[in-house]
Amino acid sequence: MALAPQLARARDFDPRRFLPWRVGSETVGWVTADFARTLLAYPEVFRDTGGGLELIPADPETRSTALDRIARPATPIDPGLPAPMARLMEPGLE
Repeated sequence: MALAPQLARARDFDPRRFLPWRVGSETVGWVTADFARTLLAYPEVFRDTGGGLELIPADPETRSTALDRIARPATPIDPGLPAPMARLMEPGLE
């Protein structure tokens, strides 16, 4: 794998394109606005905080169960998922 394309993408990084993803009061990652909208299709799991995205379930076991349910559909590509989530489930996608 060539390193130059990855370095070019890293140089083009613009933090304004990302929203914080929080668990409780901790920022645990960053998501694009488009991906945040995809995740908000699961209102029992994610909440729009007005300036970011929050994982709703409070305790670790409930969070893990909720995330597992949306990340591992019953079929490899669940037709019920919003298109971007289904695309993430496609084999070989990097």
